[in-house]
Amino acid sequence: MTEEIQEGNLRFNRASRPESGKYVWRCIHDGQRVLNVFETNGETDSIHEMADFDTPEELKAGIEALGLENPVEDYDPEQAARLERQRRRAGIQQDLDHE
Repeated sequence: MTEEIQEGNLRFNRASRPESGKYVWRCIHDGQRVLNVFETNGETDSIHEMADFDTPEELKAGIEALGLENPVEDYDPEQAARLERQRRRAGIQQDLDHE
């Protein structure tokens, strides 16, 4: 179950802890894209929307039913590391060009 929490000026969603001893597959998304998926038996806070599923198969079906793009499926840590290095180099070059 997810509830909206307001603490001062901060507003976020809180997905509650599953029943004792139970794990769920939790999907965090922005309504268009999957931002993260993980198995948990704990509470999760996020500014984004969340949905829980009992199995990986239900998670996959839920993502499809919600019509979400799922970049998590295609995530390649090596490619992400290369892209991050390229972005840093480009940022450094832009900083040098503006000096």
